[in-house]
Amino acid sequence: MKFFRISLLLIICSLSAIGQVNKLGHPIIRNFTPEETGGMEQNWSIAQDSRGVMYFGNQDAKGVLEYDGKTWRSIPIPNNSYILSLVRDDEGVIYVGAVGDFGYLAPDNQGKMQFVSLNDLKKDSIKFSNVWKTYYHKGNKQKIIIFSLFV
Repeated sequence: MKFFRISLLLIICSLSAIGQVNKLGHPIIRNFTPEETGGMEQNWSIAQDSRGVMYFGNQDAKGVLEYDGKTWRSIPIPNNSYILSLVRDDEGVIYVGAVGDFGYLAPDNQGKMQFVSLNDLKKDSIKFSNVWKTYYHKGNKQKIIIFSLFV
């Protein structure tokens, strides 16, 4: 009888331990399908602006994917290539490195983010290739955007 009580007590204690909630809470994880995002399965880079809006450099989104916590939107770029790198500077500007293009995101008249290409500002002898990495460095009262090109 004593063995039965001890066994029953151990079983009840072990079952109650399983049902305990993590004191730090459970992480909220939500996976999005390509049908929901409008892109493909693979993201090359991610950046977040000062408002909390997320930007994704997707494999085949034909632009930057923007997610505000409710809706997905694609910000097109002129050559419809995929985005390889994103970086945010201290002022909140998101710089975008793509296949054959480099630029940044800026709001239009209605407040929607648009891609502004820097291809028009470069000399004819410089051609953007695949901009795989984009870095931001704040120096002496000037900012430097460094990007790596790989052919």
